[in-house]
Parts: sequence; C-alpha cells; structure tokens
Amino acid sequence: MTSQAFAAISMVLADGITPQAPVNNFGDTRTGALAGPLGLFLIILLLIATVLLIRNMSSRIRKLPPEFPEPPADRDETPPDERG
Repeated sequence: MTSQAFAAISMVLADGITPQAPVNNFGDTRTGALAGPLGLFLIILLLIATVLLIRNMSSRIRKLPPEFPEPPADRDETPPDERG
C-alpha cells in the first residue's frame, strides 16, 4: 500500500508539476469597496455619540450642589472588626 503511494508521488514529481503560489484574496473579493466608507461612517457616528455624552454629563455635573450634606452618624461608631 505504501509503495503505491510512493509510486504515485514520484510520478507526480517526475511529470514536472510545480506548485502554484498561493493567491492572496483578503479584501479583494468584493467589488464595491464598502470597508472604507463604512469605517468612516462608524468613526463619525462614535465621535458624535461621544460629544453628546460629554455635553450631557457636563450639564448633569453643573446641576449638582456645591457641597453635599454630611451623612448621619451611625449609632454604634466602633468598627465592625472590634465588635465582640
């Protein structure tokens, strides 16, 4: 069985069949070139969303009071690890 395989391989090599170089088709298979415009659209959309979020957060921060009231003191002021 293995001798038949070696015979077939030697016949193929003896015929002078040369392997072809691999073809690089990454990104070249579509004819519309959508990647560039779509990427630009997404970047612009993200920039607009970022600007709107910054404006919204700035307006919320301006509405906060300058100082917050002190929280009420706990009844038991001993730390939890010292309680028996």
